[in-house]
Amino acid sequence: NLKTAIEAYALLPDQIRKQYELVLIGHPESQSGAVRELAGQMGLAGSVRIFEPAPDEDLLYFYKLASIFVFPSLYEGFGLPVIEAMAAGCPIICSNATCLPEIVGDGALLVDPLNKEEWRDNILMVLESGQLRNSLIKKGQTRASQFSWEKSVQEHLKLYYAKN
Repeated sequence: NLKTAIEAYALLPDQIRKQYELVLIGHPESQSGAVRELAGQMGLAGSVRIFEPAPDEDLLYFYKLASIFVFPSLYEGFGLPVIEAMAAGCPIICSNATCLPEIVGDGALLVDPLNKEEWRDNILMVLESGQLRNSLIKKGQTRASQFSWEKSVQEHLKLYYAKN
């Protein structure tokens, strides 16, 4: 749902767009031309940066450098990117669709994935309120700590042995 992300970014005040770039990571090359075209049509060509999929160890740097992790997903299998971003201490604004509300709990702001004005408003709130930003970081890290590969393996083993 990059269209909503780009449209919401375009609705931000000029001074905010001058201060913050929209960085897209892991976008399939087959679709990046359409994303660049949309950004260009909206006058954002110099403000939207598209990166190839990054190795996991590099994603941590992107999460730590981001002012906000915006995730307007329409379809999500589990929500691993939001857990990674929360664990890295990045405030999250994500879609209120699919599994995401259950995954993030109170560790993120939840937004209608198609409402670009609501995305803009929430982005501005996080950028302009240090208190909200810090609260989201703290709650996000607490929530992310409830997920781990070790815990996942233990839970799967419990299920496996319970059936045998």
